[in-house]
Amino acid sequence: MVLALVVVGIGVLLLIGVVVAVLPRVQRLSRAASDLRGGLERGRSALPVVRRAPR
Repeated sequence: MVLALVVVGIGVLLLIGVVVAVLPRVQRLSRAASDLRGGLERGRSALPVVRRAPR
């Protein structure tokens, strides 16, 4: 019983450590994705509209 609680405690501490380590990277990636989306929208608006001819 005590061993199980120790294992669970270590697992929870490891999980918290992983979340704290990964969270800044996730925020950085989401910011980069937002910048990429904004750049794509600006690029699309700068190009003339090209429509395919109807068949």
